[in-house]
Amino acid sequence: MKTDARVRYTRMVIKNSFLELLQEKPVSRITVTEICRRSHINRTTFYKHYMDPLDLMEKLEEELLQSVRSLITQKSYRDITTVFCDVLSALKENSGQYRALVSAYGDNRLLRRIFVLCRDTVFTLICSKYPHLDSTQQNLLYCYITQGFSGTVSYWIENGMEEPVEKLAEFAGRATMAVTRGFA
Repeated sequence: MKTDARVRYTRMVIKNSFLELLQEKPVSRITVTEICRRSHINRTTFYKHYMDPLDLMEKLEEELLQSVRSLITQKSYRDITTVFCDVLSALKENSGQYRALVSAYGDNRLLRRIFVLCRDTVFTLICSKYPHLDSTQQNLLYCYITQGFSGTVSYWIENGMEEPVEKLAEFAGRATMAVTRGFA
């Protein structure tokens, strides 16, 4: 069912106002009144769409997770660099929203939730490339790779996401290959 243009506009305005506020203070200190004032809507309109600011934040995070999920599940991957590229592309496509949600006042668990979505894909690649490793070693390798990539993504976000997605994914892929070469 298609959503009415007015509803889409209202949600967009609410979302943008909330994301602006989230860069100024924690979600626990953001009020519905503040969101409504910035959005130029009344409280009743807000409550038609969201229960409270935390519900709004959760829905925005789910939107981001869904965009990553849809990318990851549509493809069959042969290498980890392509997975990295797709994850980075999804984040870049929603950069304003993502940057606000993982800001100092946002949810520091969001990136981890993204990697949970990618776990099966990346873990399958690790298992196929390193079948001689036992399951504990494969899990440790998965953790090592994703934590390194997480740090790379965090640095990229903190520096304005200016590095091209393909270049960053290629760097992360080469770094992963250099680290894992000893396991072949």
